[in-house]
Amino acid sequence: MAELSNTIALSGVSFSILSRYLKDNPQTKHIIMMLDDDEIGINTSKKMHEHLTHLGYNVMLDIPRNHKDWNDELVAEIKLKMFI
Repeated sequence: MAELSNTIALSGVSFSILSRYLKDNPQTKHIIMMLDDDEIGINTSKKMHEHLTHLGYNVMLDIPRNHKDWNDELVAEIKLKMFI
């Protein structure tokens, strides 16, 4: 796996934060999107993936497997580890 050097929060599904980041960091070539596993998150992920791929970025979508969002996924994982 490639080293993850920068992480940004979109604060919802707005493209403006990511767009600004990409403009300020032209060396960025790879993007991992981790939006919510709900209708809005999935639809936005697909649209952003299509747009960013068209612009030449290598984009990967990572959807939480067992919960609606990544925070719930991480909290559940921590709780599970506490009881093992």
